[in-house]
Amino acid sequence: MKKTILASTLLALSFGAAASEYNGHRIGAGISNLTLSDNSSFNVPDWKLGNGIKLEYGYDFNEIVGINVSYTNHSDDVSVPDIEHSVNYKSSSLKVDADIGYAFQLDGFAIKPYGAIGLTSTSEDLDTNSSWGNVYGGYSNLHVGMGVRAQLDMGMYADFRYDLGTYDDIDTDYLSFTVGYRF
Repeated sequence: MKKTILASTLLALSFGAAASEYNGHRIGAGISNLTLSDNSSFNVPDWKLGNGIKLEYGYDFNEIVGINVSYTNHSDDVSVPDIEHSVNYKSSSLKVDADIGYAFQLDGFAIKPYGAIGLTSTSEDLDTNSSWGNVYGGYSNLHVGMGVRAQLDMGMYADFRYDLGTYDDIDTDYLSFTVGYRF
């Protein structure tokens, strides 16, 4: 009986130790691509806003659940059908979400495919260079995402992620790649 209790205790401790090896803070920086798509009846063409910057902080509780806070900033010239010239569009977004997946431990690194859900707060600035003047706005919306994070045992990681949000008949598609360090 004592051997069974001892073996069960050692087994439970080994699972706890393995899970705790994956927890911790992480910070990273990278690039993000933003596309705005109009899904209303107006048929406005997609605005592909090119690459912007992304800064992120995350905390992994274990091999399954983590939280993320990220900031993205995009700026690009886009064409609008009602205006004969392009407008300068600037967007910055703050996202808070949770990711759920599983980190597969391999020899010297781990790979975690995951799904994410959270909130996005975005501010926009359109410089129309016309009689319309500048247009400022902001919105908050729910977003869902999916991604994969590869992490070396030494702490370096790379994250490839796709997020999708919708507000007022506009779909926001974020595609990002970040590299960072978990400590």
